[in-house]
Amino acid sequence: MDKKQIRGAVVLLVATFVVLGAVSMAGRTDATGESAGGVQVLTGSGQGYASQITVEVTMDGDTITGIEVVESDDTPGLSDGAFDAVIEAVLANQTAEGVDMVSGATGSSEGVLNAIKEALASATGESAGGAQVLTGSGQGYASQITVEVTMDGDTITGIEVVESDDTPGLSDGAFDAVIEAVLANQSAEGVDMVSGATGSSEGILNAIKEALAGI
Repeated sequence: MDKKQIRGAVVLLVATFVVLGAVSMAGRTDATGESAGGVQVLTGSGQGYASQITVEVTMDGDTITGIEVVESDDTPGLSDGAFDAVIEAVLANQTAEGVDMVSGATGSSEGVLNAIKEALASATGESAGGAQVLTGSGQGYASQITVEVTMDGDTITGIEVVESDDTPGLSDGAFDAVIEAVLANQSAEGVDMVSGATGSSEGILNAIKEALAGI
C-alpha cells in the first residue's frame, strides 16, 4: 500500500469514528433525557361550589408552566372568571399559597385552588420515611373518584379513596376489590372489573392509574 492509500485509509477510519461517536451521543441523549425536557403533568381535584374541580398542572422542572381545568360542573361564566384569576395568580407567584379568593365566586375559587395544591403536592410527594403520596382521579358511575396512592420506592403500600359520590355499599365493594388486586399485583394493569359495579370499578382503577402515572 503506497502513502496515498494509507492516508486515504486513515481519513476514512477517522471519519467512521466521528460518525459513530455522534450516533452514540445522540442515542444516549434520547435514552436518558426526560420527555419534553423534563416536563410532567400533575393532576389534582378540589370541591368547588357545585362540583368536583379537576385540574392538570404542567411542570418543567420546578417551574409551573401551565394550569388547565379539565373537569368542572360549576356555574359557567361565574366560575370561569374565578378559574382564570386563580390560575393567573398561581402562575405569576409560582405557588398556590397566598392566593386571594374571587369575590362572588368563593366556592369555585377555593375548589380550583385546592385542586392545584393537590396536584403540586404530588410533584414531590408527602415525605413519610421515603414514602410518596400520589393523587389521581377517574370518572366513576355517578361521580369523580379521587384516590391517594402511597409509594415506598417502587412498592405500592397503600391506596385510599378520598373523594367519591358513587352509591355507598355498591361502590365500596368494588373499591375494596380493585384496591386489593392492585396491591397484590403491584400494578393497575390486568385488574378485573367487579360485576354489578363496573362504573365504580373503572373509575377507581383509572384514578389509580392516573396517580401512578405521576411517579
